[in-house]
Amino acid sequence: FAQCYKLRTLDGLPSEITVLARQTFMDCTNLVDVSTLSTALEEIGDFCFLGNLGLTNFVMGVNVTKLGKSILVGCGGEAPIVLDEDGNPISCTIRFPHLSCSQIREFWSTNLVVTPPTTKLIGWDGYLINDSGTWIDKRDIIRFRISVHSGMEVHVGNVFPIQDKTFDIRWGDGTVDTNLTAGNTNHTYTIEGEVDLFLVGRISAIFSDNSPLAFLYSLTPRFRVNEIEIGNNCQISYLGDSCFRGMTKLTSLPDFYNSTVTQIGPSCYEGCTGITSLDGIPANIETIESNAFRHCSMLADIHGLSNTIVSVIGNGAFEDCTSLNSIEGLPGTVTNLPKRCFYGDEGILSLDGITNTIETIENLAFANCTGLTNIDALTNTSLVTIGDFAFSNCTSLASASRFPDTLASFGEGCFFGCSSLALIDNIPMPMTALPRECFAECTHLTSITGLPTFAEIGEGCFRGCTSLESGEGYSVITNRIYNGTFNGCTSLKSLSFIQDNITEIGDDAFYGCLSLTGWVVPNQIERIGERAFGNCRNLTNIVFNTKSFYIEQDALVDLGIDSEPKVDETGNKTKAFVYMKALSVDEIYNLENFPFGAPLDTTMFIGSDGYLMYGKKFTVALEADMQVTAGHTYFMDYYIVETNSYITVLWGDGTGTNMVTNGRLSHVYPEDGMYTLKIIGMLESIEATTSSGFLTEYNGSQ
Repeated sequence: FAQCYKLRTLDGLPSEITVLARQTFMDCTNLVDVSTLSTALEEIGDFCFLGNLGLTNFVMGVNVTKLGKSILVGCGGEAPIVLDEDGNPISCTIRFPHLSCSQIREFWSTNLVVTPPTTKLIGWDGYLINDSGTWIDKRDIIRFRISVHSGMEVHVGNVFPIQDKTFDIRWGDGTVDTNLTAGNTNHTYTIEGEVDLFLVGRISAIFSDNSPLAFLYSLTPRFRVNEIEIGNNCQISYLGDSCFRGMTKLTSLPDFYNSTVTQIGPSCYEGCTGITSLDGIPANIETIESNAFRHCSMLADIHGLSNTIVSVIGNGAFEDCTSLNSIEGLPGTVTNLPKRCFYGDEGILSLDGITNTIETIENLAFANCTGLTNIDALTNTSLVTIGDFAFSNCTSLASASRFPDTLASFGEGCFFGCSSLALIDNIPMPMTALPRECFAECTHLTSITGLPTFAEIGEGCFRGCTSLESGEGYSVITNRIYNGTFNGCTSLKSLSFIQDNITEIGDDAFYGCLSLTGWVVPNQIERIGERAFGNCRNLTNIVFNTKSFYIEQDALVDLGIDSEPKVDETGNKTKAFVYMKALSVDEIYNLENFPFGAPLDTTMFIGSDGYLMYGKKFTVALEADMQVTAGHTYFMDYYIVETNSYITVLWGDGTGTNMVTNGRLSHVYPEDGMYTLKIIGMLESIEATTSSGFLTEYNGSQ
């Protein structure tokens, strides 16, 4: 039929024909439509449709297996140009229902087929457009290479084509579901191995509608998605909740050629443990939502973000990416690092790469980054706020000494558990307070001398800092040491840093400070809180010089119990002494909460007129100044009224005697001189007299 110029259609061509030979329809310049080729057709010879200048529509037979040379050269060269649905100028459309875009491209290059630049080549997975001599692949597919086994049911859901379009699913085992709209589709495989599952059509969105599973999943544990390929004509604008979640063999981000993708949804790639980088992330991405790359344990870098316009990163976006070794790649459009953003990323060594636009680091943002050794890069930021526990348990962090002048606040527990932190310095002046537990459990912290004066230092701020030997540097405007501030600081040796303005020591403030041995309480102290010095097991001397104080219940629990017992001149064994010099024994005994949790059997409370021990009051019953002669024997008769009581006689020369029965005491002084005799006991239990002639002064005898 070569050069049959009036031939316009091949309708009526016998359906039994299997071969169109060489040059069969060459130069049929008015042949417009070739869409009804026989399904039996297997071979098209060389130059078969060459020179069909008016051809606008050509559909290849689906069973054609042999194509000759230059079969379509020049086709559509004089056909009118129209715009297709994507706005491409088209004069001739050539469709290959059985070939993919890549197969069409190979055929074109092999057969040197020359057509007008306005020719559109359509395969089963998309089409190709000629752009300045180069064929541009516009595929309409999403391909999944998955591992299946016989009896496995696989579900595809929440796939949305563009308006008024449908899509097909090619399951990879010869089964095809066609003309699908948004909805859910299931398929049960009868084979075992890897297959390529294709979604074919103009896909605009894929997401799981807050389902805990991705849009492609199986309830069978052996289900695996090994590869994903996204065609560049899928107009996907949103990757939704859990879209690719748990695809453990996915090694890279799918290619998104369409520039309308601006958002990666929550948990989109969560648990994709094979992804190693963010290379290929769409440049138009503006938002990465919460947990988007959480548990991507092989993700080593985020450099791909530098090519995007990301301004919002969601909570936990890169949590537990344990192979991530830096944060270099953060775009300058990001101003906030959200909660748990890099939580548990133990491979991050420094904050190099953090941008100067960062103003806020939120709660737990870098918590448990156990490889982080320094945060010096923060000094180059616009940082205003560091959130609660933001750097907690960064166990390799050695110093916190370089902060920007803009920094106004640390959050609670900001450096909690940073067990290698030895230095705190250069905290900027805008900061007015250290919050609760800010440096708690920093077990290598030895000094806080670099701190400025704060309006407030919060509860438990230095709790558990077991290497902190001195509180020098603790300087606050407030008049209170807050609850638990130095709790468990087992190396703290002195309380001399307590300033004159401090009037209250809070609950548990110095609990468990095992190296404290003594404290002279400043006169301005008004309250000592519950367990404030509890478990200070080596604290043996506390001195109060004023009456104006209040001690809470259990403030002195376990006081001095690990110290060596001390024996006074009368043989009393005592581990701790609490001197209350401005109070009488009765006043001490009647204090609210006495004995404040201190162990009665090892603590002696000493007042102005005696002491309390074992819960009993021992006051001076008689005190006399005596002029004595060496070598003379002096006698004293006494009578104990109360059963199970005893008296203590202090002879004034450094010796004494405890007595529990009625009788007479005698004593020989080693030297002449004036001595003060004291009889100490329970006032209501003794009567004492002295032999006539050896008293020169008699005071207060009962």
